[in-house]
Amino acid sequence: MAKPKARYTFSGVDSISFTTYDVSFQFSDGDSLSVDFTKGQGVKMIHEECRDFLKWYGKRDMNELKKTYEALRVILEEESKKELEDSLS
Repeated sequence: MAKPKARYTFSGVDSISFTTYDVSFQFSDGDSLSVDFTKGQGVKMIHEECRDFLKWYGKRDMNELKKTYEALRVILEEESKKELEDSLS
């Protein structure tokens, strides 16, 4: 049996929030929408979608792309430092 598909259009989105288990939207009128993920799939899907989004649309806004790069650089440097410290101890 086919499942129905629906598309909703909202205006006035104030924020979007990602967690390991859901994506949430907060609207300017105070309403919100949350979509839950199947257990364990959230992080993987968010990372894949972020990579695809940046690949196709990131070049349209270099300032935001540079901010994203800096955030990722800090995370990777901290992880590399931690791995080095763990290997030396």
